Parts: sequence; C-alpha cells; structure tokens
Amino acid sequence: MNLPLVSIIIPVYNGSNYLAEAIDSALSQTYKNIEIIVVNDGSTDAGNTEKIALSYGNKIRYFSKENGGVSSALNLGIKSMKGEYFSWLSHDDIYLPNKIASQIEFINKNPQAKLVATDFIIKEEGSVKTMTFRCDNFRVINNGRQLLSTWVFACTMLVHRSCFDKVGLFNENYKMIQDLEMQLRLIKETPCYVLDDILLIMRDHSAQVTKKHREKHFYELDQLIRSLLDNFTVDFFSNEKIMNKKTLYNTYIWIGDYAIRCQTFKMANSFYRKALTVYPFSPLLLFQSLIGLKIWYYFRNLHK
Repeated sequence: MNLPLVSIIIPVYNGSNYLAEAIDSALSQTYKNIEIIVVNDGSTDAGNTEKIALSYGNKIRYFSKENGGVSSALNLGIKSMKGEYFSWLSHDDIYLPNKIASQIEFINKNPQAKLVATDFIIKEEGSVKTMTFRCDNFRVINNGRQLLSTWVFACTMLVHRSCFDKVGLFNENYKMIQDLEMQLRLIKETPCYVLDDILLIMRDHSAQVTKKHREKHFYELDQLIRSLLDNFTVDFFSNEKIMNKKTLYNTYIWIGDYAIRCQTFKMANSFYRKALTVYPFSPLLLFQSLIGLKIWYYFRNLHK
C-alpha cells in the first residue's frame, strides 16, 4: 500500500481560542505519515497564538509572517511543505481521526484521483446543535456548474501537490473566497471525488471573517462572477456535452440565477442580457424584466 507524506497546513490569525483543538485533531490522525505546518499570519494577540503553536515543539513546523490573509499563509505553507499531498485545516475546525486515512485509502483504490473531499458536520457556536452536510447530488464533480450547485468545503479536500503546478497557488487578491476560486481552477484540471463519509467538524461562529466582513465577501463574489467567462469557458458551467444555442442560453440563465443567490444583482442582469443575445424574444426573460430580479428568483426556485 502506498503511504505518501501528507502535509496538513493550518493558517491562523489571532486564533488562540481554537488553535490547540485543531492541532490536536491533526496529531490524532490514524494515518501517521503526516507533517503539520502552522502558519501564523501576523497575529496581534500579544503572542498568545504563537505561544500555543510553540508549545507543540517539534510535533509541528511553525512559520510566522506579516499579515497578508489566508491565501498568503496557505501559499507559504504549500511552498514549505514536504508532502505529496496538501490538506488545509482552518484553525477553528477539527479533523475527525480517520480523515486522512480514509482519503488515502480511496486514492490507493482509485489512483487517478488527485482531489478527494468528504462530507462534514457544522457545529454552531455555543450549542450542541449540529447540521450534517452531505454532497449527495454529486459524488464526482467534473465542472464548475456542479461545484457551484453544492458545497465542497475546501478544508475537507486532499490535493495532490502536482495540481498546484498546473493551476498555480491561491490568489492572494481574494481574502474571503480564495477557497472557491481555487476549487474552480482545480476542477477545471481534474475531477473532485467526494467521499460519503463525515470526516470534519466545521465551527460556525460569529468571529468568522466572512461574517465580520460581509460586504467584502459579497464584493469578492461579484468580482469572481464577473470574471467567470474570462477565466473559464461557457461549457465549463454546462451539464450538456454538446454546446448548442439552447444549451448556451440555459447556461447564461443558470449563471444569472447563481449570481442572484450570491446577491450580486448587477452581474445577474449581465448574464441575463447575454442570454437575450441568444434568444432576443425570450418569454422567460420578458417575464423577469416585468417582475424584477428578487421575485424572479423566488419564482425560479418554486419551479425547480
């Protein structure tokens, strides 16, 4: 059996409240051929985050850098890692003990797999309440439409390091949605296999960056959607193998609907206008223009 070295990279910023649990969950993996890299992204908590990391001694590799965001911390970890595989663990999340072992076992049985994700649990802050998220619609994700139609949590993914040679590192211009942008680039190159196993606990808490900076989060989503067709082909967001006029129209409509879900209404209108260039007298879009975007999206959801 192949037992490759796996690098678990933990980026952290002012994370003294949860960091120890994350590191402990990495150290508790049943798969033992791992290295744990903690990257302190310029924490400003009077050295508390660094103190916790250093308390693990040579059980981890520790790096400290000026603050530059999660992407920059992950990139430093990737450049420094010795492993054949990359696994991202947020400082406030927890790996279940057989997370890495289950993924390596799958890869050994399916050597073509370069990306392997898993199902996960969301645990609410200050509560015993949890919610299980299963990727039941797609167990193999082959294109952008499938990815955007579900939720593949980036911290569940095990990524062969050769993938970064093909797609590059995390985009440091993104501070909120660097995970989604990277996933799109990865899946453009190779399918993502999602295991039917719950192998991670994701914390849902008020200090999360996407909650504290919601406007920035939506701004970056707008920028990502705005650049979709510059960075990817239209057929990457279609489930049809043959790209004809009808498929093109339906794909533009689908991206427009996705933009509404992301509350980026200007970009939704942009893609609906692209659909109009395909079918200028579309009754569907005429109806949309009459009732407005928010009612339109509600109507679309009722009929899916």
